[in-house]
Amino acid sequence: MMLRHRLLAEYKKPAAQTHRTLSAVIQDALAEALPRRRQAARGRRVELITAGRGFARFPELRWRHPPAAGA
Repeated sequence: MMLRHRLLAEYKKPAAQTHRTLSAVIQDALAEALPRRRQAARGRRVELITAGRGFARFPELRWRHPPAAGA
C-alpha cells in the first residue's frame, strides 16, 4: 500500500501516543470509514432527467421529466 508522506505522518502520531502499531491505527480508521461510506452511498438520491418516456429497463428508478415547453 502506498500512502502519501503527510497522511502517513498523521497516522504515526496517534500510533505513538497510544503505543499501538501503525497498522492497528490504520486498520481502525478503515473499519470506521467503510460503514460511514456505505451509509452515505445508500442515502444518496439520484435524479435522472430525461426527454421522452425514459427507459422501462429500470423500473426502480424514479424519472422526472422536464416540464413541457410553454407549461
